[in-house]
Amino acid sequence: MLQKVLQSLSKNGEKWIVEQSLVNLGFSKLALREVAEAQVCFLMALRLASETNLIACILDSLAGIAWIYAGQGKEGVAMDLIIQVEKHPAVTQDTKARPEELRLVLETQLTPTQIEMAQARASEKTFEAVVEELLR
Repeated sequence: MLQKVLQSLSKNGEKWIVEQSLVNLGFSKLALREVAEAQVCFLMALRLASETNLIACILDSLAGIAWIYAGQGKEGVAMDLIIQVEKHPAVTQDTKARPEELRLVLETQLTPTQIEMAQARASEKTFEAVVEELLR
């Protein structure tokens, strides 16, 4: 049913609704511990938002993917993504809420050196390169 609604909206030129709905669904799936389905939602949203250049949705997708990485024990990679989201010039206060919560969790799990390394990696990569890498 949801798939049909998303397809209908997409055909009618309402892609931003589809993209944001996928992000919201991803976070719902994540809360239900349905990680594989959450990841599919975030990656679909990221792909669609990249095609339409909907930056807010791209940032939300990256935050969701960061939560998944953190849950998989990839805290350093998660921190890289959080830093990318937080440093983006188009980030809004609403978009910052999810990554800020994860950042606080990660800062208790990572050493100061690991955090510095994540900051260095994030400064070396462009936002576009990070998105492209995730979509491969």
